[in-house]
Amino acid sequence: MTKTKLTPLQSETVNPRPDEILQHITEFYEQYGYPVTQVWVAKKIGISKSSMTPYIKELLDANLILKTLAGQVYPNLKNEGVDNSIA
Repeated sequence: MTKTKLTPLQSETVNPRPDEILQHITEFYEQYGYPVTQVWVAKKIGISKSSMTPYIKELLDANLILKTLAGQVYPNLKNEGVDNSIA
């Protein structure tokens, strides 16, 4: 797998959580090649899955990640190089 650099949200937001979540999602996907569960990401950063929900929604709305029907998430690699920062 090739290393992917996705546009962070931090430039427009005060909370660094979405960037941290995106980083873990991207690293997992690059290492294993398949989507990660939201529970795994939540445990990795030390919050509950329900606390992570608004951040996942923010990343989905910015088109930085995609979600499977089972709820797993993975980076939207088709958006590479596109400015998706939230205004």
